[in-house]
Amino acid sequence: MSDGGFDFELEPYKDGPEHGVRGTVGSFGRVQIFHTVGKWKSGDVFRASLTGERLPATSLTSRGIGGEPSVTNAASLDVGGVTADLRYNMLGISRAQRALRIRLADRVYRLTKTAAPGGSELRREGVRVTLANGRRAGGPGSLRMRNGAVRGRADATDLAVALIFEATSVSSLSVGSALVSAPFKAVFMTPGE
Repeated sequence: MSDGGFDFELEPYKDGPEHGVRGTVGSFGRVQIFHTVGKWKSGDVFRASLTGERLPATSLTSRGIGGEPSVTNAASLDVGGVTADLRYNMLGISRAQRALRIRLADRVYRLTKTAAPGGSELRREGVRVTLANGRRAGGPGSLRMRNGAVRGRADATDLAVALIFEATSVSSLSVGSALVSAPFKAVFMTPGE
């Protein structure tokens, strides 16, 4: 468990079809979060995975694009063998209204996009984990590092829940996405999403 908080940095990587981020997350050790890129067609289901030294095995499966699963109400999140319930209001027009609500056993989380470039924040009572784009990993045009900050008494489950979204498209939680996608959702929405 984290007492008070700490900062960390994740490095982007591509290893063949595997794309993701990896690094050391405080006393929780090395972690790797990734999805697999490959041929796909509309309606395919993709998987994001998290492996870590002291974090529970975590995966998120959902429809998406290009191998990366997307946040939908039909997504399935599994943390250490426990399945979470995911809900968000796809018709919400503010960050708060579009927040992803995650119920995992007796815990309730809220994942929101933040104003920081590439920013997201996961909260539960007494815990906050934020991630945002950092410096470039290489020269111009290279991917950006991900800067993380943990505040409060976070444990391995809190970090696993926050980090799995590093290999998942969370663009549907942004207000801009709401404005762009609303007409398409109204026409093409699949029940349960």
